[in-house]
Amino acid sequence: MADNLGSSEPLLEDLEGQGDVEGEVTEQCTVRRVFAEWPAGVLRFIQDKGVTKLGEFEEDDGLVFTAFEDTQLLTFGSDRRRLDFEAEWRRRLREMCGKRKCEGGWNNQVAVEAFVVSIRDAAAPDKRGLLQPLLKRYQARRCSYAVFALPAVQAVIKFKWLVSFNVFTIAFQDEDLSLSLRDLLKDGRGRVTVAFELLALVGMAPFLMLELGTIPAYGIAAWFDIWNGLDVLTYFLQARCEGRWLSGIAITVTLAVAKTCQLLPFLYYIQIGITVMHLGRFWTKSEWLTTMLAVQCILLVFRLQYFTQCFQKVRFAYLPIIKEVWGDLRPLLLIMWGFATAFCVALRRDQDAQVMKPFWSSKSPKIATALAVAYTFIQGTVIINLLLGIVINSLEKVTEHHSMKLLLNQARVIDELESTMPRWLERRHPDWFPAYVHMLRINPDRLDRDELWTRMGRDEPQVLQKAESHPLKEGHPRHVNGDSEEGEDEAGSGEGNGTGGGGGKGKEGRAEAEGPAGPSGAASGSASGARGGLEQRMAAMQAQLEEQGRLLREMAARLAPPGGGASMGGGGPGWAAS
Repeated sequence: MADNLGSSEPLLEDLEGQGDVEGEVTEQCTVRRVFAEWPAGVLRFIQDKGVTKLGEFEEDDGLVFTAFEDTQLLTFGSDRRRLDFEAEWRRRLREMCGKRKCEGGWNNQVAVEAFVVSIRDAAAPDKRGLLQPLLKRYQARRCSYAVFALPAVQAVIKFKWLVSFNVFTIAFQDEDLSLSLRDLLKDGRGRVTVAFELLALVGMAPFLMLELGTIPAYGIAAWFDIWNGLDVLTYFLQARCEGRWLSGIAITVTLAVAKTCQLLPFLYYIQIGITVMHLGRFWTKSEWLTTMLAVQCILLVFRLQYFTQCFQKVRFAYLPIIKEVWGDLRPLLLIMWGFATAFCVALRRDQDAQVMKPFWSSKSPKIATALAVAYTFIQGTVIINLLLGIVINSLEKVTEHHSMKLLLNQARVIDELESTMPRWLERRHPDWFPAYVHMLRINPDRLDRDELWTRMGRDEPQVLQKAESHPLKEGHPRHVNGDSEEGEDEAGSGEGNGTGGGGGKGKEGRAEAEGPAGPSGAASGSASGARGGLEQRMAAMQAQLEEQGRLLREMAARLAPPGGGASMGGGGPGWAAS
């Protein structure tokens, strides 16, 4: 299985120098032992000694790049920490590729590195593994989300509940609200509406089990956040429409839940409320059902985004952005509140006016007009621009370190699933929770520039090119610091015209600039590369000037009259010297 880690691997960057890990970490190093013996340095231990490099081998690039695709890590679980990693990974790479092996024009060998998580039972469920203790630590604000940069399993969620509710909403639009439930079931459209409504209610059950399994593990205080608050509201609205015969049960359950510290999320309340009111055929013509249906559509989108945060392609969620923007907008709202109170005071004697009159026709025309002009000016020139700046700044803060936050969201969903999973299912599938997790990644230091361009290495393309360069002109990684081959070819060709063999010298100069440093040293030697390119250009310009001088002297000698050859011949060198 492959893990999408975004664009960085912060805990795998410095593993090459950790040769002392094998001597200190043994087969008996479990999660409980780490917590018991190194309580003050758990995070440091996980970062420095949690992953051990087993070795390195080379494989055909057609297999490697096809298996990795857009990911940077491949993982599998095993009960053994030490195994023949090379044979095992070669077999798994061939199984992953199957018949999809991609030919890249020629065959090349790519170096890959094999790692293993040194801590035994790190992938165990609940508090026996690493996920839940780290999540509790993060929720207590005692560590950063950067700790979730450890390789994790990508969560896979199917959103049957949302799809079912959307079908019910569309079928509900033209329903005759005066029909009873029996008459409604006689119509084909009514049967579709009721069927998908019940399907949405059934699809809600697994998510309700997730909440019921998460609350005992974390407690009400740590569990009740902005996401779960929306859940409770949505469940309540859905529960209000099931049927008259369920209304008493729904009200009783709602009151009991409210007295037990809001056990169920809001999202399920809305779902159950809508079903009670709709199938019960009471209050169907009131504004309550319409309001709850409209609110449920919005809240379900936010509920969907809670799970889409776990996926690399659709990890964008609006709720964290709205939360961040609201926190940054509070100082700006004070300005608007000040103007609102000023208008309230200035127009306090105009309360009897039923129609809005011009400010100069009010009881206090001077101050009202002055406030209107000031607010219009401040709103158009200051408040709107500040609002745009605040929104952009909040968006940047939310999307910062997106790869680490992606792992955090994946860890949350995974732990919810594992907290709800019954024990018999864990015993039936022990391969879901292996003792050790083995990993494979491509060695970025052994890739050439063309392979780095595919974003499979650790170096980013921005390090190897100018920010304003074009990928088809000056953006190719082989051009050190964005120096195009055209400029170097021009320098080489110009020198070749002057010396007869200078064209080869230009190529050699470029080869010398790349050769000693190698592909991995081009970014670190950017200053020397730029200086070498400047010297080559200066030498080419000097060669061109000398060639032009030689041609001018030849032309002057040919155009000189036969009788004045001595004078011209004597003047030639003097002119050339001048």
